[in-house]
Amino acid sequence: MPHCISKFLLLAVPVLLLGCGGGGSGGGSTAGGGTTTTSSVTALGTVFAVAAGASHTVALAPKAAASGVASLWGDNTWGQLGDGTLDTPKFTPVPLKSSALPVTTGWKAVAAGEAHTLAIRSDGSLWTWGRNDNGQLGDGTVGAGRATPLQIGSAKDWLTVAAGDAHSVALEGTTSPQIMSWGRNSAGQLGLGTTLATVVQTDMTVPTKVTKAITIVGGGAVLSSIPYTNLPWTAIAAGGSHTLALRSGAGGLVFSWGDNSAGQLGQVVPTNVSVPTQIAPVGAGTLGALAIAAGRNHSLCILTDHTLYAWGDNSFGQIGDGTTSSKLAATQVGTDVDWFAVAAGGAHTLAIKQDQSLWAWGSNTYGQLGDNTTGDSLVPIRIGVNQRWLAVAAGRYHSIAIATDGTLWVWGRNAEGQLGLGAAAGTAVLQPTLLP
Repeated sequence: MPHCISKFLLLAVPVLLLGCGGGGSGGGSTAGGGTTTTSSVTALGTVFAVAAGASHTVALAPKAAASGVASLWGDNTWGQLGDGTLDTPKFTPVPLKSSALPVTTGWKAVAAGEAHTLAIRSDGSLWTWGRNDNGQLGDGTVGAGRATPLQIGSAKDWLTVAAGDAHSVALEGTTSPQIMSWGRNSAGQLGLGTTLATVVQTDMTVPTKVTKAITIVGGGAVLSSIPYTNLPWTAIAAGGSHTLALRSGAGGLVFSWGDNSAGQLGQVVPTNVSVPTQIAPVGAGTLGALAIAAGRNHSLCILTDHTLYAWGDNSFGQIGDGTTSSKLAATQVGTDVDWFAVAAGGAHTLAIKQDQSLWAWGSNTYGQLGDNTTGDSLVPIRIGVNQRWLAVAAGRYHSIAIATDGTLWVWGRNAEGQLGLGAAAGTAVLQPTLLP
């Protein structure tokens, strides 16, 4: 679904954060290291990056300097695990497999969508696998799932990837990164419009350059706008059917486009937008953003003063302001000024503070908050007090976190094996549990 920051993003937060949850939960990603494939739980050892899809999970574990092995687990109905099969869920990690790649292939970035997966090799090439009914794999076709990785194009300057429910977004280019998007475009989530009045909803089956963006001038309602071309972008995040991006300069401006039915774009008017458009000023409007995260229908950003803001759907308290009222404009989460990283899931949020404490809020039907209950929380609550944390990723109903020692912890729904614990289907985990 989308997931995190990226889940996970070229942010001023650790390269550990690769996914903010896919499958309608928001998939952000970050540049990291990449190299080889592993096949067992214990072989994972320490983990440097993780991405959470709707019901599947991907982890990158270091094998050598600037290299990472890829393991996946969970739902595999559409081949999203990339192990060469389309079959029952995998309850323990399996290695990524492709006849086109040696088993020693390294990966540096990954994102997990609702049922598809994107990854960037250590050589900068882009590979995709899984569901493809809207062209979200980017290979020029539309059809059933593909169970092994396939390279997209020949470029080797891909920087980062993000995956939504059925759309994909990536940054390409080393000197002036540009947004490339493909897949479902029913709500304009690919950002291929040229003006605010333009509605572009045609699905794309190959990576397509986003050429315009709108910077708002004035306050309140949109008074005027300035279109930009060739913007240098620094981060992306994909929600269920919406997309966020950070633009370099001016301290980091947040742009959004796509579905706005729940206010997840942070725009003044609750209508869909098919061109990247600067959101209304966050906070006092004088600070830029460091990080972004897109959930299924809500969005978040961390400003340069380390305050945290959220907007969009709040039916389960995922905004974290103590209410269940959805927000059309960015709303501050509490008063703390030490937020460090954030990830957004289907209807829950995870965040880490600078003291490396982990916090969660929102929907908790399957224990995805990790507080050993199944009750929702409308405000941030501290999770896993006995560990210190570096990175988080949120799926639709499950959560993943990396501790400071590189160990991987999981909790939430496990009916599809997305926790990787080898437990029987249907066994939810209500608090952070170490992946052996």
